[in-house]
Amino acid sequence: MVRSQINARKLCSLLMAAVFILGAVGCARPVSSDVLQSDKPHDTSSEVSQTDLDSLSRGNSELAFDLYQVLAAADGNLFYFP
Repeated sequence: MVRSQINARKLCSLLMAAVFILGAVGCARPVSSDVLQSDKPHDTSSEVSQTDLDSLSRGNSELAFDLYQVLAAADGNLFYFP
């Protein structure tokens, strides 16, 4: 009696798992494989002045610190990844 109940539970679990997997696979939508590409030439030059780089770096740092101050003021846990 006990053995048949265990086998019935295993069979029921397997059937439920199969229904779930088949339902998930059957409901999946195909992904489009079109590739979008610009016809503009790609600019690989890095001709930027040191002054501009310093200004950009300083601005990014200020933004990150200011954002952290705003986020840290709220209650609760904070996960911040710049």
